[in-house]
Amino acid sequence: FVPLYPSWAWAHDAASFAGSDELWERLWLNSVDVGGPLVERLVAVCRERKIHCVIGVNEREDARPGTLYNTFLVIGPRGLLHRHRKLMPTNHERLFHGIGAGDDLDPDDTPVGRIGGLTNGSQYQWQTPAGKWEVTPELSYGSSKTAFKPSGDDTSTGLQESVLGEYGINEMFSAGLKLTASSVTTTHTAPAKDTTQSGLHDLIAFFHGRSPIGEASLRYGVDVNFGLDKQELDATNTYVTNNSSGGMGAKPWVGYEMGKDNCLMGAQLSYKMYMGRPHSQAGGSCC
Repeated sequence: FVPLYPSWAWAHDAASFAGSDELWERLWLNSVDVGGPLVERLVAVCRERKIHCVIGVNEREDARPGTLYNTFLVIGPRGLLHRHRKLMPTNHERLFHGIGAGDDLDPDDTPVGRIGGLTNGSQYQWQTPAGKWEVTPELSYGSSKTAFKPSGDDTSTGLQESVLGEYGINEMFSAGLKLTASSVTTTHTAPAKDTTQSGLHDLIAFFHGRSPIGEASLRYGVDVNFGLDKQELDATNTYVTNNSSGGMGAKPWVGYEMGKDNCLMGAQLSYKMYMGRPHSQAGGSCC
């Protein structure tokens, strides 16, 4: 027997912590030990029929006292292939389910393809798994136009590459570094000459946090940037020719994210503080 999902109707009464002991006892007794006989029966059927099965269960830890998790299992002829515990139980689920460790996110190779997944809402609660590093390379190309009336338009095009390394401190907090380089050429309205802004951007060190609110997330943190070089200007003292701010700054921020229909929506409020240093100008003068 695979017990039902503990719906909001159940949780409404259970939230009072009065008179719901029988509900919790029955849910625990009817939950599934992944190493137990109920899963073995499914494995036997998959082996007999040569099929693969993905099924959601209320999992009870094999080791007692046995925390409950909102879990999905991937089962095939070779046995249990994968177990994923929901990263963050949403809203009322926290009355019944524990928090997943985030160490079970990799897909599994099967004869029918790679199989993986997330439990409902987890894609909007992402946090780097505790005790692990994640390195994310990014490559982008952009083009923009700025209108100046009545003088004309400036058009900027260029390539940007960055590498982000993030370490999960625990289920709520992470920290890391981001390094970015780019080369952007701007075509100015005559008689101004075209300019190129290139090189390394400021190194960014960050500390981020996340607190779930229902199926959404309250996100917050602080980003600190360090100029790796002095800011450089062209000979006219008009255009910046490298990507360094030439100083350092800090940006505390808070935001709200909510996912719906495979879209992520949100807003962020931030405040940036900056301290500069003298920059260099082409030709050797300093200002």
